[in-house]
Amino acid sequence: MLTIDRDSVALTPLPGVMLGFRADGRLIFMSEDARDFLGLGSDLSSPPTDFVHPEDWPVLSGLIASITRSSASRLGLTLRLRDGASTLYRSFEGSLCSAGGGILGADVIFSGHDITHHIDLTNQYRAVLERMSQPILVHRELRPIYCNPAMVALVDATQPEEILALPNILHLVHPDDMPQALAIAEGRRRGEDMPAQYQLRLVTRSGQPVWVDSQAARIHWQGHPAILLAVNYIGDRKRAEDARRQSERLFARIFQSSPNILCLLEGRGQRIIDVNEAFLNLFACGRSDIIGRSFDEIGIWGTDGQFEAVISTILTEGHCPERELQAVFRSGERRDFMVTGELLSLDGENILMISGRDISESKRQRQEIIAAKEAAELANRAKSEFLANMSHELRTPLNAILGFSDIIANELHGPIGDRRYCEYARDIHESGNHLLSIINDILDLSKIEAGRLEINETLVDFLDVLHSCCRLISPRARAAEVEVINACPNDLPLFLADERLIKQILLNLLSNAVKFTPEGGIVTVGAECGAEGFAFWVADTGIGMDEKGIELALTSFGQVDSSLSRKQVGSGLGLPLAKAFAERQGGRLEIESALQKGTRVTVVFPPDKVRAA
Repeated sequence: MLTIDRDSVALTPLPGVMLGFRADGRLIFMSEDARDFLGLGSDLSSPPTDFVHPEDWPVLSGLIASITRSSASRLGLTLRLRDGASTLYRSFEGSLCSAGGGILGADVIFSGHDITHHIDLTNQYRAVLERMSQPILVHRELRPIYCNPAMVALVDATQPEEILALPNILHLVHPDDMPQALAIAEGRRRGEDMPAQYQLRLVTRSGQPVWVDSQAARIHWQGHPAILLAVNYIGDRKRAEDARRQSERLFARIFQSSPNILCLLEGRGQRIIDVNEAFLNLFACGRSDIIGRSFDEIGIWGTDGQFEAVISTILTEGHCPERELQAVFRSGERRDFMVTGELLSLDGENILMISGRDISESKRQRQEIIAAKEAAELANRAKSEFLANMSHELRTPLNAILGFSDIIANELHGPIGDRRYCEYARDIHESGNHLLSIINDILDLSKIEAGRLEINETLVDFLDVLHSCCRLISPRARAAEVEVINACPNDLPLFLADERLIKQILLNLLSNAVKFTPEGGIVTVGAECGAEGFAFWVADTGIGMDEKGIELALTSFGQVDSSLSRKQVGSGLGLPLAKAFAERQGGRLEIESALQKGTRVTVVFPPDKVRAA
């Protein structure tokens, strides 16, 4: 109990600063500790303004007047008093209370304790926190009492007062995280053991959510208990986590819906973690039959060690390319699979993913296609060899027909009575020549396909070949009223080739040009020797071709459909033979053409074929 000696100016024996004031602010008494601290002894003649901080005296006198007028029982305040020994002001936190019956004539009593040390510590905390890059918020009973610049920047405020003016810190919390924050705050208020670290979203001034990792600690701030919240921005980490979860969900959907069989094995490949529906359906088993077991136990991949080799490759190289394995079913059926493997990381642990697809049917079809192709190639070779061997059998009777029809048409053994027989003989001779030309083309193509075309290379003078071909083509050109022009220079070098085949190439190109050039058109033959080698070409002003027509013309027995082509029938082998003859000698054939603008066919032989004239 506090005892008061009405004949003394001190209150004893309780420690602490106790001061008694009249309603007008005059000091009436003080405790022994107050007397010692202020260095006033028993002299109370000094006015309070001598030891109360000048900034605090108006507040103190106002509160004294207020408490006496309103008869309030108690008012809390912080008061700075001069230390008599050092003449420095120290901070005291306490309360003013009404003296009731006027103890020792006092109307109001101030009772306080020194909190200077706590304030000094708080100021030290503040100086450190101001320089920290980590956002810090201090609150007491959820009311914010301090925030550092990093916290101001985090919530996009312009100054600390915007945060300190909030009635409580929950105004900074995202609505969806409010229940969690309230539960933690309420539990902490009741003294329960609440988590010191948790994640939640704050809200910036513009309303944008900011993910933070929050850590709470109990401290003393300005002499009273408070909660310090240290937060770390984790928005990037949360986005990464969300992306990872989304990726894992996507992987799970793909894993289960894949038509390939998929299975996941633990890091060394000894135990099955999961398989997809395709695996279960194909092997007609339940998940409980598979999960947790090894493939050695299940026996799906046999015992030849090939599956173990797949696992070893994945573990050493991180990936196993496609490898063909054979799976054994419960029925004893064996089917072929193409298997691949990958080393994956899931939640920080390595797992193996095996993917397989049944290739039994496609393999069977591929084998059938190969067998059919081989049979077709065998039949084609047999056909080509047959036609190549038929050269003598076909040409001998045709030569006889041509020879005898020529004798009859020219009446070499005497005149024929009726002139019509001579005309018949000429028709037979012309038709036989046409048939022989077609047979020769077919036989030449068959020799090429059978690989029996012989090449006899000699030094060829292209001008000699051209003059020979022009003599043969001139009658047909005159009949078609088409002019053939020689545009070759006289100093062409010799080149190494089969003269017979060069002559046949040029003759085929000239025949085609004359055939597809209307009356009054021009066919030009040219040649040159350049960096690409020796080249000669035949250009016409005929009907021309589009890309599809060029493709068709280079096909064996293919003919461009036109009114001119129908006037003179042919085998459709002119261009294919010319191309094959050129390529067989190391050259190439090129075609430039456009509808109604004519065609230019060029044959090029490489530089190593060219010889000096």
